[in-house]
Parts: sequence; C-alpha cells; structure tokens
Amino acid sequence: MHIAEEFMLHKIIPINIAGFDLSITQAVLWMWIASVIMLLFLFYCSKNMTVIPSNRLVTMFEVFVDFVKKDMVESFMHGQDVERFFPLIASMFFFIFASNFIGIIPGTYTPTSNINTTAVLAIFVFILYNVLGVIRNGVGGYLKSIVVPGLPAPIIPVVFVIEVFSHFARPLSLAIRLFANMMAGHIIIGVLIYLALLATGAFMGGIMLGSVSFAASVGMYFLEVFVKSLQAIIFAVLTSMYIAGAVAPEH
Repeated sequence: MHIAEEFMLHKIIPINIAGFDLSITQAVLWMWIASVIMLLFLFYCSKNMTVIPSNRLVTMFEVFVDFVKKDMVESFMHGQDVERFFPLIASMFFFIFASNFIGIIPGTYTPTSNINTTAVLAIFVFILYNVLGVIRNGVGGYLKSIVVPGLPAPIIPVVFVIEVFSHFARPLSLAIRLFANMMAGHIIIGVLIYLALLATGAFMGGIMLGSVSFAASVGMYFLEVFVKSLQAIIFAVLTSMYIAGAVAPEH
C-alpha cells in the first residue's frame, strides 16, 4: 500500500442530499469513536472523584483539568470570564487531544490529519471570538479595539488594515498547523518503516541498515506522542487568547 493512501478518505456510508456530499468517511467515524472514548473517560472520572485521590485515572483527569483551567484559561481571562469560557476551552482541548491520539493505534485514522476537520474547528473559533467581541463591545468598540491604543493618528489606518489581515490569517494558521503536524508525523514514521522493510531484504548488511531505520521509526513514534499533546495545547491556548482579546481587549 502506498504511504499516502493512509490519508485518503474512503466513504463508509455514502450520503448525498441535494447535491451535497454528506458521506460518513473514516475521518468522521474515528472522530465519533475518539469523542465517545473521551466522554466515557470523563464520565468515569467525574463519578469516581474523591476528597483523597486513590484512583490513578481520576488523579490524571484532575491534573489535566487543573492544567487546562490554570494555564489555558486563567492565564488569559479574568473574573467571570474564567468560569464562563472554561467549559468551552476544556471541551476543545479534550476533543483535539482524543482525536490526535486515536490515530496512534495501528489500523485507526487520525481525524485531525484531515484538513476538513481542522478547518471546521478553526472557522468555528474565528466566528466565535469575533461574534463574542461584537456582543461584548459593540461593533464600533470592537473595531476600535483591534488597533493598539496610543498610536499616532496618521498610522492608525495602516495598522488597522494590517490587524484585519492578521485576524483573517488566524483560522488559516490554526487549521494548517494542526493538520500539517498530524499528517507529517505519520508520513515520516511510514517512510522509516518502509525503508526498514526495503533495506532488510535488499542486500547483504541490509538487516543492520533496516534496524537503524526501525529504531528511528520507534524514536519518531515517541516524538509523535509529544507533538500530539503539544498541538492540542497550542490550539486550546490560541483559542483562549483570541476569545480573551475579543471580550476584554483592555487586558
């Protein structure tokens, strides 16, 4: 099988409504499975929380929740906004975390290695923080907050145009960063394993060269675990920053 075939979408249940292709692909299927696994994990932990932690899974859950609240929400938001937006940021983090890690199991598919998945998440964040900014500050107040206060009047229009372009670039960078990192890791591991298999039977001494490629693929596998965690954190942190900047630009 060609390495790129791992990332090709296959229709499991073809659905076409009024010309729109709404088929269930393996990306949708594994996104649902990852979501269900994460929901079951969160439900189990929430039902087994005790004053004195005695369950390792529950303790890990508490560490995750504490990390999300303190480092991803309270670092950027203040007052009631912390409790108001913590469920959203936590949901975003746990969903991306589960979607990233489900693909580490051989034979599965990483939903976030598909640009459609990451693009929908990024567009949702873009629309959400802009709508929240307008609701909280009004249209005029939100547009005014885009430009840093205190600038000389002649350069304000130039800075405003640059800032508007930077806002439109945000969903693009969010979507491509997550998609590219998830896809690149799998391709590199696939190439190293392919080279190991190719070298092993190709020539004398190939077993040694194949062992090196296989060891590199194992090392890359552990690096991939780090990258999957890091990318979930980056997406959640940037979402929190964008929302905080829109609803409370004075901070």
